[in-house]
Amino acid sequence: MIITFDQIITNIAVGDLDLQNDLLEDVRNNKALFDDLIKYYEYLCRNLKSVHSNDFNKMFVLINILVLAKGDKAFNCFFSFINKINKLEETIFYEEFNILEVSCILYQCVKSEWTLLKKIIEHPNLEMFWKIIAVDAFCYCVAAKKNPRTNAINYLKKTLCKNIAENKECTHLVFACNFINPKEVIEEIKNAYTRFLVSDAITIDEVLDSAKMPIKKLMKELKDALPTKNDCLESLRYMFSSKGDRNVENPTKPAAKKKKKEEKNLINNEKDFLKSPVVNFCLPAIHFDLSENQLLDEIEKSDHALLLKFFDQNKPDKINEKSFSLVLSLKEKYSHIPLFWHLIDGIYMVKNMVDKSIEILFYMVEKFPDDLMTKIKYGEYLLRRGEYDKIAKFFDNKFTLQSLYPEKESFFIEDFQIFSSFMIAYFATIGKFKEADFYLNGLKQFSDNKQVISDLEEMVGDLLHRHKKKLLI
Repeated sequence: MIITFDQIITNIAVGDLDLQNDLLEDVRNNKALFDDLIKYYEYLCRNLKSVHSNDFNKMFVLINILVLAKGDKAFNCFFSFINKINKLEETIFYEEFNILEVSCILYQCVKSEWTLLKKIIEHPNLEMFWKIIAVDAFCYCVAAKKNPRTNAINYLKKTLCKNIAENKECTHLVFACNFINPKEVIEEIKNAYTRFLVSDAITIDEVLDSAKMPIKKLMKELKDALPTKNDCLESLRYMFSSKGDRNVENPTKPAAKKKKKEEKNLINNEKDFLKSPVVNFCLPAIHFDLSENQLLDEIEKSDHALLLKFFDQNKPDKINEKSFSLVLSLKEKYSHIPLFWHLIDGIYMVKNMVDKSIEILFYMVEKFPDDLMTKIKYGEYLLRRGEYDKIAKFFDNKFTLQSLYPEKESFFIEDFQIFSSFMIAYFATIGKFKEADFYLNGLKQFSDNKQVISDLEEMVGDLLHRHKKKLLI
Protein backbone atom coordinates (compact mmCIF):
# COMPACT_ATOMS: atom_id res chain seq x y z
CA MET A 1 0.00 0.00 0.00
CA ILE A 2 1.42 3.39 -1.04
CA ILE A 3 1.50 5.91 1.78
CA THR A 4 0.04 9.39 1.26
CA PHE A 5 1.18 12.83 2.34
CA ASP A 6 -1.69 13.13 4.85
CA GLN A 7 -0.85 9.78 6.40
CA ILE A 8 2.81 10.72 6.86
CA ILE A 9 2.03 14.08 8.45
CA THR A 10 -0.68 12.66 10.71
CA ASN A 11 1.52 9.80 11.89
CA ILE A 12 4.48 12.11 12.50
CA ALA A 13 2.26 14.33 14.64
CA VAL A 14 1.10 11.46 16.86
CA GLY A 15 4.49 9.70 16.90
CA ASP A 16 3.19 6.61 15.16
CA LEU A 17 5.05 6.56 11.85
CA ASP A 18 6.20 3.17 10.58
CA LEU A 19 9.85 3.97 9.94
CA GLN A 20 10.74 1.27 7.45
CA ASN A 21 12.52 1.23 4.11
CA ASP A 22 9.15 0.90 2.34
CA LEU A 23 8.32 4.41 3.48
CA LEU A 24 11.55 5.72 1.98
CA GLU A 25 10.83 3.92 -1.28
CA ASP A 26 7.43 5.59 -1.51
CA VAL A 27 8.94 9.04 -0.94
CA ARG A 28 11.82 8.35 -3.33
CA ASN A 29 9.61 7.15 -6.17
CA ASN A 30 6.74 9.61 -5.81
CA LYS A 31 7.90 13.07 -6.93
CA ALA A 32 4.61 14.74 -5.99
CA LEU A 33 4.80 13.28 -2.48
CA PHE A 34 8.43 14.37 -2.12
CA ASP A 35 7.59 17.90 -3.29
CA ASP A 36 4.64 18.14 -0.87
CA LEU A 37 6.84 17.05 2.04
CA ILE A 38 9.43 19.65 1.04
CA LYS A 39 6.77 22.39 1.05
CA TYR A 40 5.45 21.31 4.45
CA TYR A 41 8.99 21.17 5.83
CA GLU A 42 9.69 24.69 4.54
CA TYR A 43 6.48 25.91 6.17
CA LEU A 44 7.56 24.43 9.53
CA CYS A 45 11.04 25.89 9.13
CA ARG A 46 9.74 29.41 8.49
CA ASN A 47 7.49 29.34 11.53
CA LEU A 48 9.68 27.47 14.03
CA LYS A 49 10.00 29.40 17.29
CA SER A 50 11.87 26.94 19.50
CA VAL A 51 13.67 23.61 19.36
CA HIS A 52 11.60 22.61 22.39
CA SER A 53 8.41 22.19 20.41
CA ASN A 54 6.42 19.61 18.50
CA ASP A 55 7.13 21.47 15.27
CA PHE A 56 10.84 20.92 15.79
CA ASN A 57 10.30 17.18 16.26
CA LYS A 58 8.26 17.13 13.05
CA MET A 59 11.01 18.99 11.22
CA PHE A 60 13.68 16.64 12.45
CA VAL A 61 11.73 13.55 11.38
CA LEU A 62 10.89 15.09 8.02
CA ILE A 63 14.49 16.04 7.29
CA ASN A 64 15.53 12.48 8.04
CA ILE A 65 12.89 11.05 5.71
CA LEU A 66 13.71 13.49 2.92
CA VAL A 67 17.45 12.90 3.15
CA LEU A 68 17.22 9.12 3.43
CA ALA A 69 14.88 9.05 0.46
CA LYS A 70 16.63 11.49 -1.85
CA GLY A 71 20.14 12.08 -0.50
CA ASP A 72 21.78 15.26 -1.78
CA LYS A 73 18.49 16.34 -3.39
CA ALA A 74 17.44 17.27 0.14
CA PHE A 75 20.66 19.07 1.10
CA ASN A 76 19.14 22.54 0.80
CA CYS A 77 16.47 21.49 3.30
CA PHE A 78 19.13 20.24 5.68
CA PHE A 79 21.12 23.45 5.29
CA SER A 80 18.05 25.58 5.99
CA PHE A 81 17.42 23.39 9.04
CA ILE A 82 20.92 24.16 10.34
CA ASN A 83 20.61 27.88 9.66
CA LYS A 84 17.23 28.08 11.38
CA ILE A 85 18.42 26.30 14.52
CA ASN A 86 21.61 28.35 14.54
CA LYS A 87 19.64 31.61 14.45
CA LEU A 88 17.44 30.55 17.37
CA GLU A 89 20.57 30.55 19.56
CA GLU A 90 19.11 28.10 22.06
CA THR A 91 22.41 26.84 23.40
CA ILE A 92 20.78 24.15 25.53
CA PHE A 93 19.94 22.45 22.25
CA TYR A 94 23.60 21.89 21.49
CA GLU A 95 24.15 20.24 24.86
CA GLU A 96 21.18 17.90 24.60
CA PHE A 97 21.16 17.06 20.92
CA ASN A 98 23.29 14.13 19.85
CA ILE A 99 26.11 14.68 17.36
CA LEU A 100 25.80 11.11 16.11
CA GLU A 101 22.18 11.49 15.06
CA VAL A 102 22.86 14.56 12.96
CA SER A 103 26.22 13.49 11.53
CA CYS A 104 24.71 10.18 10.40
CA ILE A 105 21.90 11.92 8.56
CA LEU A 106 24.23 14.55 7.09
CA TYR A 107 26.50 11.80 5.79
CA GLN A 108 23.54 10.14 4.09
CA CYS A 109 22.67 13.53 2.64
CA VAL A 110 26.05 14.27 1.06
CA LYS A 111 27.80 10.96 0.47
CA SER A 112 27.19 11.17 -3.27
CA GLU A 113 28.40 14.79 -3.34
CA TRP A 114 30.73 15.42 -0.40
CA THR A 115 31.72 18.90 -1.61
CA LEU A 116 28.38 20.13 -0.25
CA LEU A 117 29.97 19.85 3.20
CA LYS A 118 32.26 22.77 2.42
CA LYS A 119 29.21 25.01 2.68
CA ILE A 120 28.93 24.10 6.36
CA ILE A 121 32.62 23.70 7.24
CA GLU A 122 33.52 27.13 5.85
CA HIS A 123 30.38 28.99 6.94
CA PRO A 124 31.48 32.12 8.85
CA ASN A 125 28.56 32.32 11.28
CA LEU A 126 27.56 28.77 12.18
CA GLU A 127 28.00 27.41 15.70
CA MET A 128 30.95 25.05 16.09
CA PHE A 129 28.41 22.27 16.78
CA TRP A 130 27.40 22.25 13.11
CA LYS A 131 30.97 22.41 11.86
CA ILE A 132 31.91 19.35 13.91
CA ILE A 133 28.85 17.59 12.48
CA ALA A 134 30.14 18.44 9.02
CA VAL A 135 33.68 17.15 9.62
CA ASP A 136 32.21 13.94 11.05
CA ALA A 137 30.33 13.45 7.79
CA PHE A 138 33.41 14.57 5.85
CA CYS A 139 35.45 11.78 7.44
CA TYR A 140 32.68 9.25 6.81
CA CYS A 141 32.88 10.18 3.12
CA VAL A 142 36.61 9.45 3.16
CA ALA A 143 36.00 6.08 4.83
CA ALA A 144 33.40 5.20 2.20
CA LYS A 145 35.84 6.27 -0.55
CA LYS A 146 33.36 8.84 -1.83
CA ASN A 147 35.98 11.46 -1.07
CA PRO A 148 39.57 10.42 -1.90
CA ARG A 149 41.81 10.71 1.16
CA THR A 150 44.44 12.72 -0.73
CA ASN A 151 41.84 15.25 -1.86
CA ALA A 152 40.51 15.47 1.70
CA ILE A 153 43.96 16.13 3.16
CA ASN A 154 44.70 18.81 0.57
CA TYR A 155 41.39 20.51 1.30
CA LEU A 156 41.93 20.39 5.07
CA LYS A 157 45.46 21.73 4.72
CA LYS A 158 44.30 24.63 2.57
CA THR A 159 41.38 25.43 4.88
CA LEU A 160 43.58 25.21 7.98
CA CYS A 161 46.04 27.70 6.48
CA LYS A 162 43.17 30.03 5.61
CA ASN A 163 41.66 29.85 9.11
CA ILE A 164 45.04 30.42 10.74
CA ALA A 165 45.70 33.44 8.53
CA GLU A 166 42.28 34.85 9.45
CA ASN A 167 42.64 33.92 13.13
CA LYS A 168 39.57 31.66 13.07
CA GLU A 169 38.98 28.57 15.21
CA CYS A 170 40.43 25.38 13.75
CA THR A 171 39.20 22.73 16.19
CA HIS A 172 36.86 21.01 13.74
CA LEU A 173 39.58 20.93 11.06
CA VAL A 174 42.10 19.44 13.49
CA PHE A 175 39.57 16.75 14.42
CA ALA A 176 39.12 15.88 10.74
CA CYS A 177 42.89 15.76 10.13
CA ASN A 178 43.28 13.58 13.19
CA PHE A 179 40.88 10.97 11.82
CA ILE A 180 42.37 10.88 8.31
CA ASN A 181 46.11 11.31 8.96
CA PRO A 182 47.51 14.33 10.80
CA LYS A 183 51.09 13.50 9.85
CA GLU A 184 50.64 15.20 6.48
CA VAL A 185 49.30 18.40 8.07
CA ILE A 186 51.28 18.40 11.31
CA GLU A 187 53.02 21.76 10.84
CA GLU A 188 49.73 23.52 10.11
CA ILE A 189 48.15 21.85 13.14
CA LYS A 190 51.03 22.97 15.37
CA ASN A 191 50.59 26.51 14.08
CA ALA A 192 46.91 26.37 15.00
CA TYR A 193 47.74 25.27 18.55
CA THR A 194 50.43 27.94 18.79
CA ARG A 195 47.86 30.60 17.94
CA PHE A 196 45.27 29.34 20.46
CA LEU A 197 42.86 28.33 17.68
CA VAL A 198 42.17 24.79 18.91
CA SER A 199 39.85 23.79 21.74
CA ASP A 200 41.13 21.65 24.58
CA ALA A 201 38.69 18.95 23.43
CA ILE A 202 41.58 17.54 21.42
CA THR A 203 45.15 17.89 22.65
CA ILE A 204 48.32 18.16 20.62
CA ASP A 205 49.39 14.85 22.19
CA GLU A 206 46.36 13.09 20.73
CA VAL A 207 47.22 14.47 17.31
CA LEU A 208 50.88 13.45 17.62
CA ASP A 209 49.82 9.94 18.66
CA SER A 210 47.52 9.64 15.64
CA ALA A 211 50.33 10.85 13.39
CA LYS A 212 52.32 7.76 14.41
CA MET A 213 49.52 5.37 13.42
CA PRO A 214 49.54 3.61 10.03
CA ILE A 215 47.07 5.08 7.55
CA LYS A 216 45.43 1.67 7.12
CA LYS A 217 44.59 1.54 10.82
CA LEU A 218 43.11 5.04 10.77
CA MET A 219 41.02 4.18 7.74
CA LYS A 220 39.80 0.96 9.37
CA GLU A 221 38.66 2.86 12.46
CA LEU A 222 36.82 5.32 10.23
CA LYS A 223 35.21 2.53 8.25
CA ASP A 224 34.07 0.79 11.44
CA ALA A 225 32.29 3.98 12.47
CA LEU A 226 30.57 4.42 9.10
CA PRO A 227 26.80 4.90 9.63
CA THR A 228 24.12 3.28 7.48
CA LYS A 229 20.55 4.21 6.63
CA ASN A 230 19.41 1.65 9.16
CA ASP A 231 21.37 3.50 11.85
CA CYS A 232 19.45 6.66 10.98
CA LEU A 233 16.11 4.85 10.98
CA GLU A 234 16.97 3.23 14.30
CA SER A 235 17.79 6.64 15.74
CA LEU A 236 14.42 7.96 14.60
CA ARG A 237 12.60 4.95 16.05
CA TYR A 238 14.32 5.64 19.34
CA MET A 239 13.18 9.24 19.15
CA PHE A 240 9.58 8.07 18.78
CA SER A 241 9.86 5.35 21.41
CA SER A 242 11.16 7.84 23.97
CA LYS A 243 8.36 10.26 23.02
CA GLY A 244 10.79 13.01 22.20
CA ASP A 245 12.51 12.98 25.58
CA ARG A 246 16.18 12.58 24.73
CA ASN A 247 17.29 12.73 28.34
CA VAL A 248 15.41 9.65 29.57
CA GLU A 249 17.20 6.36 29.11
CA ASN A 250 14.83 4.02 27.34
CA PRO A 251 15.16 0.35 28.32
CA THR A 252 13.90 -0.93 24.98
CA LYS A 253 16.08 -2.84 22.55
CA PRO A 254 16.40 0.04 20.04
CA ALA A 255 17.81 2.26 22.77
CA ALA A 256 20.44 -0.31 23.66
CA LYS A 257 21.49 -0.57 20.03
CA LYS A 258 21.64 3.18 19.75
CA LYS A 259 23.93 3.40 22.74
CA LYS A 260 26.26 0.83 21.24
CA LYS A 261 26.46 2.80 18.01
CA GLU A 262 27.18 6.02 19.87
CA GLU A 263 30.34 4.50 21.27
CA LYS A 264 31.66 4.30 17.71
CA ASN A 265 31.03 7.97 17.04
CA LEU A 266 34.10 9.90 15.92
CA ILE A 267 33.77 12.37 18.76
CA ASN A 268 32.68 10.46 21.82
CA ASN A 269 31.84 13.33 24.14
CA GLU A 270 30.22 16.19 22.31
CA LYS A 271 29.40 18.01 25.55
CA ASP A 272 33.09 18.27 26.40
CA PHE A 273 33.77 19.46 22.87
CA LEU A 274 31.19 22.20 23.09
CA LYS A 275 32.19 23.42 26.53
CA SER A 276 35.98 23.21 26.25
CA PRO A 277 37.89 26.48 26.45
CA VAL A 278 40.57 27.48 24.01
CA VAL A 279 43.87 25.89 24.98
CA ASN A 280 45.89 28.11 27.31
CA PHE A 281 48.19 27.14 30.13
CA CYS A 282 47.62 28.56 33.57
CA LEU A 283 50.53 30.97 33.61
CA PRO A 284 50.06 34.11 35.69
CA ALA A 285 50.61 37.53 34.17
CA ILE A 286 54.20 38.62 33.62
CA HIS A 287 55.49 40.86 36.36
CA PHE A 288 56.68 44.39 35.56
CA ASP A 289 58.63 45.91 38.44
CA LEU A 290 59.07 49.59 37.63
CA SER A 291 60.85 50.30 40.91
CA GLU A 292 63.73 47.95 40.14
CA ASN A 293 66.99 49.87 40.64
CA GLN A 294 68.52 48.55 37.43
CA LEU A 295 65.57 49.85 35.41
CA LEU A 296 65.73 53.25 37.09
CA ASP A 297 69.42 53.45 36.27
CA GLU A 298 68.91 52.57 32.60
CA ILE A 299 66.07 54.87 31.56
CA GLU A 300 65.56 58.60 31.88
CA LYS A 301 63.42 59.86 34.74
CA SER A 302 60.94 61.46 32.35
CA ASP A 303 60.50 58.16 30.50
CA HIS A 304 60.10 56.32 33.78
CA ALA A 305 57.33 58.75 34.70
CA LEU A 306 55.65 58.15 31.33
CA LEU A 307 55.81 54.41 31.92
CA LEU A 308 54.23 54.77 35.36
CA LYS A 309 51.50 56.92 33.82
CA PHE A 310 50.88 54.26 31.17
CA PHE A 311 50.29 51.56 33.78
CA ASP A 312 48.16 53.89 35.84
CA GLN A 313 45.85 54.94 32.99
CA ASN A 314 45.52 51.72 30.97
CA LYS A 315 43.88 48.43 31.79
CA PRO A 316 45.33 45.26 30.24
CA ASP A 317 42.28 44.72 28.02
CA LYS A 318 41.82 48.39 27.12
CA ILE A 319 44.90 50.08 25.70
CA ASN A 320 44.31 53.02 23.39
CA GLU A 321 46.40 53.64 20.30
CA LYS A 322 48.07 56.74 21.73
CA SER A 323 49.33 54.80 24.75
CA PHE A 324 50.40 51.93 22.53
CA SER A 325 52.41 54.33 20.34
CA LEU A 326 54.10 55.65 23.47
CA VAL A 327 55.23 52.18 24.53
CA LEU A 328 56.41 51.41 20.99
CA SER A 329 58.57 54.54 21.01
CA LEU A 330 60.05 53.61 24.40
CA LYS A 331 60.77 50.12 23.10
CA GLU A 332 62.70 51.58 20.18
CA LYS A 333 64.60 53.93 22.48
CA TYR A 334 65.46 51.20 25.00
CA SER A 335 65.61 48.19 22.71
CA HIS A 336 68.28 46.62 24.93
CA ILE A 337 65.85 46.28 27.86
CA PRO A 338 63.68 43.10 27.71
CA LEU A 339 60.87 44.66 29.76
CA PHE A 340 59.72 46.86 26.89
CA TRP A 341 59.61 43.92 24.48
CA HIS A 342 57.58 41.90 26.99
CA LEU A 343 55.23 44.82 27.40
CA ILE A 344 54.65 45.11 23.65
CA ASP A 345 54.22 41.36 23.43
CA GLY A 346 51.61 41.45 26.18
CA ILE A 347 49.67 44.16 24.35
CA TYR A 348 49.74 42.13 21.13
CA MET A 349 48.35 39.13 22.99
CA VAL A 350 45.55 41.21 24.51
CA LYS A 351 44.73 42.52 21.04
CA ASN A 352 44.73 38.92 19.76
CA MET A 353 47.58 39.71 17.38
CA VAL A 354 49.28 36.38 18.02
CA ASP A 355 51.42 36.42 14.88
CA LYS A 356 52.98 39.72 15.97
CA SER A 357 53.57 38.24 19.41
CA ILE A 358 55.34 35.23 17.90
CA GLU A 359 57.56 37.51 15.80
CA ILE A 360 58.62 39.36 18.94
CA LEU A 361 59.18 36.06 20.76
CA PHE A 362 61.60 34.79 18.11
CA TYR A 363 63.47 38.09 18.19
CA MET A 364 63.74 37.97 21.99
CA VAL A 365 64.99 34.39 22.01
CA GLU A 366 67.82 35.52 19.78
CA LYS A 367 68.51 38.83 21.54
CA PHE A 368 67.78 37.91 25.19
CA PRO A 369 68.34 34.13 25.47
CA ASP A 370 69.09 34.29 29.21
CA ASP A 371 66.11 36.44 30.16
CA LEU A 372 63.78 34.44 32.42
CA MET A 373 60.51 35.67 30.93
CA THR A 374 61.79 35.01 27.43
CA LYS A 375 62.68 31.47 28.43
CA ILE A 376 59.23 30.88 29.90
CA LYS A 377 57.40 32.38 26.93
CA TYR A 378 59.38 30.31 24.45
CA GLY A 379 58.93 27.24 26.63
CA GLU A 380 55.17 27.76 26.58
CA TYR A 381 55.30 28.20 22.80
CA LEU A 382 57.04 24.82 22.46
CA LEU A 383 54.62 23.27 24.94
CA ARG A 384 51.61 24.29 22.85
CA ARG A 385 53.26 22.73 19.80
CA GLY A 386 54.03 19.45 21.56
CA GLU A 387 57.78 19.90 21.03
CA TYR A 388 58.72 18.76 24.52
CA ASP A 389 62.29 17.62 23.80
CA LYS A 390 63.15 21.12 22.66
CA ILE A 391 62.06 22.54 26.02
CA ALA A 392 64.61 20.54 28.01
CA LYS A 393 67.30 21.49 25.51
CA PHE A 394 66.34 25.17 25.58
CA PHE A 395 66.52 25.19 29.39
CA ASP A 396 69.81 23.26 29.21
CA ASN A 397 68.16 20.64 31.46
CA LYS A 398 68.16 23.17 34.30
CA PHE A 399 64.78 23.26 35.98
CA THR A 400 65.37 25.49 39.00
CA LEU A 401 65.95 29.22 39.20
CA GLN A 402 69.15 28.61 41.17
CA SER A 403 70.67 26.38 38.49
CA LEU A 404 69.66 28.77 35.71
CA TYR A 405 70.99 31.85 37.49
CA PRO A 406 73.67 30.75 40.01
CA GLU A 407 74.96 34.31 40.26
CA LYS A 408 71.68 35.53 41.79
CA GLU A 409 71.14 35.30 45.53
CA SER A 410 67.39 35.96 45.49
CA PHE A 411 64.42 36.19 43.14
CA PHE A 412 61.19 38.12 43.02
CA ILE A 413 58.24 36.09 44.27
CA GLU A 414 56.44 36.91 41.01
CA ASP A 415 59.33 35.41 39.02
CA PHE A 416 59.23 32.30 41.17
CA GLN A 417 55.48 32.07 40.66
CA ILE A 418 55.51 32.22 36.88
CA PHE A 419 58.56 29.93 36.63
CA SER A 420 56.94 27.34 38.90
CA SER A 421 53.66 27.61 37.01
CA PHE A 422 55.39 26.84 33.74
CA MET A 423 57.30 23.92 35.23
CA ILE A 424 54.07 22.48 36.62
CA ALA A 425 52.47 22.72 33.17
CA TYR A 426 55.53 21.24 31.48
CA PHE A 427 56.08 18.27 33.79
CA ALA A 428 52.38 17.43 34.04
CA THR A 429 52.07 17.54 30.25
CA ILE A 430 54.92 15.06 29.74
CA GLY A 431 53.54 12.77 32.45
CA LYS A 432 56.05 13.52 35.23
CA PHE A 433 53.51 14.20 37.95
CA LYS A 434 55.89 13.85 40.91
CA GLU A 435 57.96 16.73 39.55
CA ALA A 436 54.81 18.75 38.84
CA ASP A 437 53.61 18.12 42.38
CA PHE A 438 56.97 19.28 43.76
CA TYR A 439 56.62 22.67 42.08
CA LEU A 440 52.94 22.88 42.99
CA ASN A 441 53.73 22.37 46.68
CA GLY A 442 56.42 25.03 46.48
CA LEU A 443 53.97 27.43 44.90
CA LYS A 444 51.43 26.78 47.65
CA GLN A 445 54.08 27.56 50.24
CA PHE A 446 55.34 30.83 48.80
CA SER A 447 52.47 32.26 46.75
CA ASP A 448 49.18 33.69 47.97
CA ASN A 449 47.61 33.69 44.49
CA LYS A 450 44.88 31.17 45.23
CA GLN A 451 43.27 31.44 41.81
CA VAL A 452 46.47 30.53 39.96
CA ILE A 453 47.06 27.60 42.30
CA SER A 454 43.49 26.40 41.88
CA ASP A 455 43.75 26.61 38.09
CA LEU A 456 47.03 24.71 38.11
CA GLU A 457 45.61 21.99 40.36
CA GLU A 458 42.67 21.58 38.01
CA MET A 459 44.98 21.42 35.00
CA VAL A 460 47.24 18.81 36.63
CA GLY A 461 44.19 16.75 37.60
CA ASP A 462 42.89 16.84 34.04
CA LEU A 463 46.27 15.88 32.59
CA LEU A 464 46.62 13.05 35.12
CA HIS A 465 43.19 11.73 34.12
CA ARG A 466 44.13 11.83 30.44
CA HIS A 467 47.46 10.17 31.16
CA LYS A 468 45.82 7.28 33.03
CA LYS A 469 43.19 6.93 30.32
CA LYS A 470 45.92 6.75 27.69
CA LEU A 471 47.72 3.99 29.60
CA LEU A 472 44.52 1.91 29.66
CA ILE A 473 44.04 2.06 25.89
